[in-house]
Amino acid sequence: MASSLESPDRPIRICLEDPAFIPTDIQFLQSLNMHVTTGGDGFTQITRSTLVFLPFAPWEIILQHANEISNSPLLIAPNMAKLEETLLTAKKSVDTYIKRAQQITSNRESVSFPSSEELHNAFTDFRIYGAASEDDNEPGSIQEPIVPVE
Repeated sequence: MASSLESPDRPIRICLEDPAFIPTDIQFLQSLNMHVTTGGDGFTQITRSTLVFLPFAPWEIILQHANEISNSPLLIAPNMAKLEETLLTAKKSVDTYIKRAQQITSNRESVSFPSSEELHNAFTDFRIYGAASEDDNEPGSIQEPIVPVE
């Protein structure tokens, strides 16, 4: 692929990196005159004459290195438009879930869950939500939660 894109005035250097490479892979690739990087610096090697080939890279990796990848004139990667569509759909879902969470907590007051050594603070991130008392003169006061007696 690189040789078909290469021209005398535009040489293409092949630089590869994959955390799954084992020493045998690296030896073989180097024997084909390919530069193999390790330690996560492969993206720093991208220039205006780099072909970036990421057909199976996770989205997180591609997006994390968007600045470096955008320097490349040619990119082979998963369908970015499909990713954008997926993210937009996810954003709509997130917005809906935020509204639902706000619906649940609106007109409610919350207090921290009581902690004790017996509970080993297992409920530290829990809150008790109760409806604000309508007949209470103090706004924002929470009704005591009803605890069943055995």
